[in-house]
Amino acid sequence: MKKYLKFLFSFFAICFLMSLSTTASAAEKQTSLIDENATLLYQGYTEDGIKYEVYENPESKTPNMVTPDTVITQYVTRYIRYYSATITPTQQVFWQENLDSYTVMSGWLTWTGAYLRNYIDNYTDATYTGYLTGNI
Repeated sequence: MKKYLKFLFSFFAICFLMSLSTTASAAEKQTSLIDENATLLYQGYTEDGIKYEVYENPESKTPNMVTPDTVITQYVTRYIRYYSATITPTQQVFWQENLDSYTVMSGWLTWTGAYLRNYIDNYTDATYTGYLTGNI
């Protein structure tokens, strides 16, 4: 009976350890929400002194076909990398960017709740979406 219990305990311990290693390897596959071909739009520091960068992934670009003297609204997705693995992303950020040399687009972006923490390289990636409005 003791051998049988030892065998069961060993079996479950090995299964548990194997499940931990597969979970860790699955988490290691995605190390960033930011695509390697993403465009860096801006970088700066939060009020707390934490460095951040704002990226646009290539698939989120949309063509703009409008006539002059119109107000345009564009739905965007922006990825912010905070250089702190322990920061909690803010719920909303005010964002402004240049569409071209004449048009400034601005608006509030809301955190989608999606984030990825990288404790090894000490950063947190967060996804924000919202509408930017500008006057052409």
